[in-house]
This record gives sequence, C-alpha cells and structure tokens, in this order.
Amino acid sequence: MMDQIEYLYFIPLLIYGIALSDIFSEYKRLLHANSHYWPYIILIFILSETAVYNVYTLYNLHKNLETNNYLQYWIFLGPPIIFMLAVNSIVLKDDATNKEKLEKHFKERVSNTYLLMALYIASHLIPLMSAGTTIDNLVRIFFILVILLNVFSKKDWAFYFLVGLYFIGLILKFNKFIL
Repeated sequence: MMDQIEYLYFIPLLIYGIALSDIFSEYKRLLHANSHYWPYIILIFILSETAVYNVYTLYNLHKNLETNNYLQYWIFLGPPIIFMLAVNSIVLKDDATNKEKLEKHFKERVSNTYLLMALYIASHLIPLMSAGTTIDNLVRIFFILVILLNVFSKKDWAFYFLVGLYFIGLILKFNKFIL
C-alpha cells in the first residue's frame, strides 16, 4: 500500500515520465544518418538529462510535501507540467528522417521551447520550490537571461554558448554528487 508521500509524488513523476518517453522516442533519429541536425540532437540530450536529474532530486527538494495544502500541491506540479510542455514544443511527432525538415521544425519551434525552459527555471525560484542557496538562484537567473538571449538573437553562436554553459554546469553538478 502506498503511503501519502508516495501517492503525492505519483503525478509529478508520471508527468516527467511522459516527457521522458517523448524525449527517448527521438533517439531513433540517431539511427538515420541523413537526419542528424546537431542542434536538435544536442537539445534532446539536454532535455533528457534535465528530466532525469529533476526526477532524481525531486524527493530531496520536497521532503515535506505531505504538509502542503492543495494550492501548494498545484504549485509543486507546475515545473513538471512546464517541462512537459517544453518537450512537446520541440519534439517532432512524425517519423521524418529528412535533415532539412528537422532543421526547419527546430528553427520554427525552438523559441517556444526556450521560453518554456526559462519559465521552468524561473519556477524553481518560487520559495516553495527553491531548495537552493543564493548562489544557486543567481545561477538560475543567469541561465534564464542566457536562454532569453537565444530567444531574441536566433543566432547559432548563442545556442552553442548556452550549450557550453550547460556542459560546464553539468560537470559542476557531477562533481557535487561525486565528491
């Protein structure tokens, strides 16, 4: 029998699971040599890691979930819902293996994904959702600004700058868990 905390975690974990299912379905494009549009592939990998990390840290960030009221529970569901919307805004729903079609889709939809990811990060600044330090929150604000730069610049260098910062953050994140 599930206890209250397991019951309350079911919905956000289900939402992350649906998003991960959509993301992992995109891995099939790696098998088609003529559909390798690198910005799309990189973004899919970033979304994969982000989802897995948030599932991994979900319990540690919200140990007192059973004491929240109904409104607080909806606030708690906000980030997973926003993340799933971000994933659905970029994932190509058909089995197209044409690189040009994938590139066109990416360029048409990526601004929406960026805006949703900025909102997703911002949702972690809400006091109920934030378990980080002041430094963590400053890093979140910096990433929001860099993501918004990508929305408005639409330049390749801005995307690769964001990816570079993401990988630096990923290395720091791994060091935190290893050390």
